[in-house]
Amino acid sequence: MDEQKTVVVAGGGSGIGKAVARACAQAGYAVAVLGRTGARLDATRDELVALGARSIAIVADLADEPQVERAFAEVDRFSPRLDVLVNSTGVFAYRPVTEMTLETWDRVIASTLTAPFLCAREAFRRMQRQRSGRIINIGSTSAKRVRPDAIAYSAAKHGIWGLTQSLALEGRPHRVNCTCINPGRVSVERVHLDGCDEPAMSVDEFA
Repeated sequence: MDEQKTVVVAGGGSGIGKAVARACAQAGYAVAVLGRTGARLDATRDELVALGARSIAIVADLADEPQVERAFAEVDRFSPRLDVLVNSTGVFAYRPVTEMTLETWDRVIASTLTAPFLCAREAFRRMQRQRSGRIINIGSTSAKRVRPDAIAYSAAKHGIWGLTQSLALEGRPHRVNCTCINPGRVSVERVHLDGCDEPAMSVDEFA
């Protein structure tokens, strides 16, 4: 019998990440969901278990290196292999450049670029050893077409595109594939909280 494949979804407690985790569970994967909010992660895990999947919820600040290392060590205990990482972390902050504080800039970059880097690095180490794996970064059309008042988010998503290309190049000799999906606007809670009302697809349509 083939060994069950395992996916880690960073940012799996809500929005796109939760929808992707649900789709992976329905496809037969064991699913580890990572993120900062325990209640949301637990709710996602319970939903996946109800679908018949093996699942674990791991609480961690994914922009914090030691916490990410501990989270992936817990993934190691959950499953002997890691087949797919989906990076779906990020926050918005719509501000003109003259009103963008360093604190807000750092918060957006940490969640939207640093967290995916740290998770990708941990996943890459494991995939390199097993000589297989796939890293999927959730980017944005903001990596190609900037929006007004979105300087930090656009910069971070440009960074995700560069991160993806570098990982793909480094991964090729090790059979580690890295791709970036750049959706348009997706209807998630944080979009509405930041006051942007452009039309958006649902998370389930995206997943």
